[in-house]
Amino acid sequence: MTRGLLLIAVLAAGCGRQSDPVFLDLAATFSDSLASGARAQPTTIRLGSGAHPAIVVPGDGGFRARMVVPPGARLRFAPMLPEGVAGGGDVRFSVAVRTRGRSPEMLWETRKTTRSRRLGEVTIDLARYAGASVELWFESLSPLADDVPGGWGVWVAPRVTSAVRPRGSSSLVLITVDALRADRLGCYGDSLGRTPVIDGLAARGALFSRAFTAFNVTNPSLATLFTGLYGREHRVYNLNTPLEQRFTTMAEMLKGYGYRTAAVVSARHIAPDLSGLAQGFDSFQAPAEGEWRADEVTARASDWLGGQGIHPFFLWVHYFDPHMLYTPPDSFARLFAPEGPVRPGARSLADSLSTRSDLTHHGPVGAQWLAGMSNPAYPEAMYRGEVAFVDQQIGRLLATLRGRLLESKTLIVLTADHGESMGEHDIYFDHIGLYRPQVHIPLIFYAPGLVPQGVRRDDVISTVDFLPTISDLLSIAPSPEVGGFSFGRTILEGAPGERDLVIVQHADHRAATMRTPFWSLQRAWLPYSVVQVDTMFFDLMADPEELNNRSGADPRTHRMLTELQDWMDRARVGKAPAVSMDEATRRHLVTLGYLHEGPA
Repeated sequence: MTRGLLLIAVLAAGCGRQSDPVFLDLAATFSDSLASGARAQPTTIRLGSGAHPAIVVPGDGGFRARMVVPPGARLRFAPMLPEGVAGGGDVRFSVAVRTRGRSPEMLWETRKTTRSRRLGEVTIDLARYAGASVELWFESLSPLADDVPGGWGVWVAPRVTSAVRPRGSSSLVLITVDALRADRLGCYGDSLGRTPVIDGLAARGALFSRAFTAFNVTNPSLATLFTGLYGREHRVYNLNTPLEQRFTTMAEMLKGYGYRTAAVVSARHIAPDLSGLAQGFDSFQAPAEGEWRADEVTARASDWLGGQGIHPFFLWVHYFDPHMLYTPPDSFARLFAPEGPVRPGARSLADSLSTRSDLTHHGPVGAQWLAGMSNPAYPEAMYRGEVAFVDQQIGRLLATLRGRLLESKTLIVLTADHGESMGEHDIYFDHIGLYRPQVHIPLIFYAPGLVPQGVRRDDVISTVDFLPTISDLLSIAPSPEVGGFSFGRTILEGAPGERDLVIVQHADHRAATMRTPFWSLQRAWLPYSVVQVDTMFFDLMADPEELNNRSGADPRTHRMLTELQDWMDRARVGKAPAVSMDEATRRHLVTLGYLHEGPA
């Protein structure tokens, strides 16, 4: 018996005879967490001269598969019972689909199957679910007891195929660098920058000169990057509020297309329990405490790449090094400060900057780091050294790609979670605040044979646009909940971008800024250390450094403030449920400036 409006075709031919490529092999990607009831397990079924992957379900039970449905998708499988075993009896096979927020819908079911080894393949058209995040439920129900072999159900070659083939760059490497200012890279005009690897990617690919983060803090920014949603929707506003499982991430989307997925991240607060970003990753490596240096991250990522071949993959690599406290390897420190940290006769930086709230909220470690310095240029020199070190390690990672002959079929995206202030607006070595140094980030796309060389775009683009843009370049469909714009045609064809302005939110929903190439507006709802007034308006054409607040004089202020307030009023500004953290992690986040001293 069949139900629903979907196309059902039972084929007399054997499994696997279709021209559409396999996007999700359910047997190959099966894990115990997807089993329900009796213990389902993957296996191989030999039929005649051929072997087929299968999932065996003893007794009453089943398994699930989560995915974002690609365009032109079809679910294919062949149900059967084991041949030549005692017991007999009917087994009912069924397949249902569940989209988030809705009850399961039956796609297909049958009362019993034959014991014959002559397979009938079932094909279910999933086109109506294209772009949706779904969970497929497979059940084998038998009136027999679990220990009777005749009650077993076998799902042979369960897989999702799609007629839509990705463009030439099927794999994806996403590189995010913590606290990386765009204007500290050579390709963004920094004459002191030592970033030949990143500059080379930009020269051979596409660079966006006006890319802005959606948040000035790591985890909320990454939550937006991975979901294509603003903070008002995903409600992640700090470092101990994980992304909720109900949201579809980039990794889940790509896994639904059959990608192998892995992440190597360098900071404890991006680990799964605090960030919630492990959704959809087959492998997720993060330090148990503190941070990993860039060379450790590159080594782990390169090891994983060493096991990849023709199968499409998604690798996310996050480098933490340019984040305060800046301690590059000695060889990189000497690049920018050969005279060292001391300037004879000068006052200690720990004394001269001791009253700065953006430094004091790093706790005593910030003061200790500055204690031996009297050269005012030294802290930024150390920052530049960290950036140069990360650039070298990205070069090592790309060398692994080339050595494995993977670069030519991989889309590489490089960006940052937020920027960093080096004293502008009296904000030192931090990303608190919403001025340009904290919110302007690099964005580079590189893919041989796909992304044209030497593209430089001045379109305004936000982190919320990264997921739809990457999806477009890979010819896959993002979740329909995504709120950003795709800039795929902008990169490939030079079409103008669709965005006129960006909105950046502050950690803990303290403030927000609305920015265009011509002006910026800041509005603070909760007081924090670097805000002197609740509303600031800057004419960027006359005042690109945002030094002259014209909120009381510029007639645009009231209109844009009303628009920003309306935008925020439509938000569910409450935070998602927070998680507890151990004392060591809490103390470390105090050191990084993310938490204040006091009770956890």
